[in-house]
Amino acid sequence: KKAFFNLNLAGSLEAMGLTPSELTLSGSGTASGFKARHLRLDGSELALDATGTISWEDTPDLSFEAVLNRLDPVTWVPQWPTEHPVHGEVAVEWAGEDFSISNFELAVAGTELSAYGHGIVALESGSIDAALSWNNFSWPLDSASPALNSKTGNVQISGRPEDWNLDGNLDLQSGDLPSGKLKLSGTGNQESFDITVQEGKVLGGTIAGSLFWNWTGGQPFATELTATQIEITRLFADYPGVLNGRPQA
Repeated sequence: KKAFFNLNLAGSLEAMGLTPSELTLSGSGTASGFKARHLRLDGSELALDATGTISWEDTPDLSFEAVLNRLDPVTWVPQWPTEHPVHGEVAVEWAGEDFSISNFELAVAGTELSAYGHGIVALESGSIDAALSWNNFSWPLDSASPALNSKTGNVQISGRPEDWNLDGNLDLQSGDLPSGKLKLSGTGNQESFDITVQEGKVLGGTIAGSLFWNWTGGQPFATELTATQIEITRLFADYPGVLNGRPQA
């Protein structure tokens, strides 16, 4: 359909607790929708360029693709070093009752850390199906000797708030200890979650068992784990040593 209006907009946007960003938008529209030829946000903590379309005929839907030039997560993660902003690409769609991130790829400047994934949320039922994978994670990011390293990892979550499932596989390594693998599975609802460590060869030893956390009931936390030769000094400097046994709580 032939465009019957053009829009050029400039202003300031403040959102998500970030300092204001300069906003520019250019596009064209018809009686049934709008096409954003270029949207730019330019701020000290958030900067991106995006294109997209919005339709309000019949079933409203939206789609856009954005290049994230800079995101400083320190607003939400105070320990995040400002010299390591996040950048990458993301594609988002909303059609009817479904909201989806069809793809995102993120990286952290000055590091080898990258993450990618996708997900879809059914807004009416609240169900979700999402996956996240990463490469070369370490924490703290700017440490020459990080407490934790994860060469690769992935997590999948699916279900509804009242009945969801989680599965994960990740590599873990700390200090000069050999790299290990951790395999998790779990279920949860709006009141609690129950995680099972199916396979855990980490921190120089092995760990297996379960962990339960309920944030509404009278017994908020329970665990039954079997640990063998787990080196905890790197994680808890105030409690150096090796963990063996079957801790329960």
